[in-house]
Amino acid sequence: MAAKGKDPKVTINRKHWDYLLEDQQARRVFLRNLTLNQELEYIIEETFPQRIREVKKLINGINMVQKARLAYILGLIDKIVFNDLKQLHAVRNIFAHSHTASFTNIKVLKFVRKLSIAKGQEVTEKNSYKFYEDAELTCVNHITDVHAKRSQKLSDVYAKRKSKA
Repeated sequence: MAAKGKDPKVTINRKHWDYLLEDQQARRVFLRNLTLNQELEYIIEETFPQRIREVKKLINGINMVQKARLAYILGLIDKIVFNDLKQLHAVRNIFAHSHTASFTNIKVLKFVRKLSIAKGQEVTEKNSYKFYEDAELTCVNHITDVHAKRSQKLSDVYAKRKSKA
């Protein structure tokens, strides 16, 4: 855990860095995980706009699964999206800890097969990335829809307050 008020430092060895630079799928796994993480932060922060500083303190330094769990508890995302986010993060962790990870890896396949979009489907080494990508986009769309609806509700509330003043 990082010291109070400090960002955690990430160290990465040269071999892993080269792997991330060369492997398009690995880069996408990390970038999409960052996107999901940021979107979860937005919807959690919007839930408590009057206590934004405290919310930021609460969610600073927790991983995506913990933010997803909080969003699920608050009713911001449903159980299917929550479970998919856990599987997506598990895939991200495999890529984070191995410079040879790929969507043909048996561990990666195990988590991809648990995605809601893959239920009842045959997930293979050839199509596993497509299932991952589709599940990730579904989660992003769900979370951004929540974000947009909450933003609109807040705008409506502020507009009503202004018109009454």
